[in-house]
Amino acid sequence: MFTERLSVVDRMLLAFDAFVFSQVYGTVPAAGEIIHGREYRREQVPLAAIYRRVTAILEKISEQLAKPTAPGPVLNKHCAECQFAQRCKQIAEERDDLSLLSKMSQKERQRLHDRGIFTVTQLSHTFRHRRRASKKHDLALQVLAIRKNQIHVNGKIAWTALGTPVYIDVEGDPDRGFYYCVGIRFQSAGAVVRSSFWADDPAEEEKMWTECLATLRTIANPRLVHYGSFETAFLRQMRKRYPTAGSADFLDRTMESALNLLAVVYAQVYFPTYSNSLKDVAKYLGFSWSEPTASGLAALDWRRQWERVREPALKEKLLRYNAEDCAAAEIVARALSSLSLPDANAVDAARVKREYPQRFGENDFFLPEFEQINSAARWEHQRKKIYRQTCDPATAKGRSAMREPGESRG
Repeated sequence: MFTERLSVVDRMLLAFDAFVFSQVYGTVPAAGEIIHGREYRREQVPLAAIYRRVTAILEKISEQLAKPTAPGPVLNKHCAECQFAQRCKQIAEERDDLSLLSKMSQKERQRLHDRGIFTVTQLSHTFRHRRRASKKHDLALQVLAIRKNQIHVNGKIAWTALGTPVYIDVEGDPDRGFYYCVGIRFQSAGAVVRSSFWADDPAEEEKMWTECLATLRTIANPRLVHYGSFETAFLRQMRKRYPTAGSADFLDRTMESALNLLAVVYAQVYFPTYSNSLKDVAKYLGFSWSEPTASGLAALDWRRQWERVREPALKEKLLRYNAEDCAAAEIVARALSSLSLPDANAVDAARVKREYPQRFGENDFFLPEFEQINSAARWEHQRKKIYRQTCDPATAKGRSAMREPGESRG
């Protein structure tokens, strides 16, 4: 196995292999061994506790196979590794399935199902503007933006254009905690300047970072602009690993002034996209990558291929992908800057009117039995929610009793 660190999935796959072995040979292995990483490390894995999880999953699969109909696709974070990802996404889009929303958990999706909400369109009708500003991402507002195909803004965007924007994007291997490419993009004398810094292996990481800092120091009042927390973690790690690389004061100022565009987008700006990923948002704004399948996962695969064969074309592909991510961040930054203006081409969430229900008056029921059910619901509301005073307010404040159906207020 190529990975340096073992995951829960790796251990469960080993347990599944052991389970299959037990079905063939009648012997249940108590432990297994995984050989992984570039140094071919060996790790013993006890299997007794994992068997229970594996058998529970197999039972669910058997139950599903016994049903006459196939289950609907549920998109998740593993779709990026699956060859059927595009097919499942197409089916989910045709069904308007809630799993299209990458930030919605299975628990939240089940809660909505219990309320009778099964589609993205249905969820969009539940949006209600809250007077108090929230720091949470509102999924109902996000899908409303999708249905209306308009950018929606919740609150006033605080946008400050200080210094020289330097759009930065970093590529790394989280499995090894190793950063191997830093790209920056900025303007100088009216022209776009692009620079890339590369490390062949972990031993060259410090050299890559030192060269990047030297270039940043040549820019007048640089302000790093990035999309997501990966670059924030990178800057912290560089300061921790290489405290003598460059000026500590300069690095502190640069980190303090850095702007994470995703932090601005998260709870305030709702693009008509199923996620807030840089790929989705930038594509909506008209940007495109030269590689149609470009992604962080694909870049990691390209890097691993390059380390095996050292093919220059693979390195060039990575550098181009990194530079395009910087350009995409600039596109998003410009869009956010324009949305902060008074005449921005966006919908103010505070002005969104409630769409349903708005009708008043008597209901015209399709069946007489529905009218009886509706009346019974009204009686239940009276029993639980409506009260009347039973004594003189001057002698006994606050005492009350439940009002029976049909009674009038005292």
